[in-house]
Amino acid sequence: MEILRGHIYRAKRPKPSGGFFAVFDDRVVVYVTPTQVQYDSPTVRQGRKFPAVDRTKFETWVGTDVTEGYPISGWAVWVK
Repeated sequence: MEILRGHIYRAKRPKPSGGFFAVFDDRVVVYVTPTQVQYDSPTVRQGRKFPAVDRTKFETWVGTDVTEGYPISGWAVWVK
């Protein structure tokens, strides 16, 4: 799978993030190199630096690209 900057990816086994109003733990790629991926996610706290992980680790985590049809207003809501 090709990892593209600005695209939103969902995990193979998604989990809720947050409390009462939970959202998916999706990740938006901020920067990508041949060896690393830097991303933003609802799991990243306000004011913190975007985490960077090894590209192979990120590719193992990725399930699908959910950029198409993603809500414009924010993160996708976790509905049970």
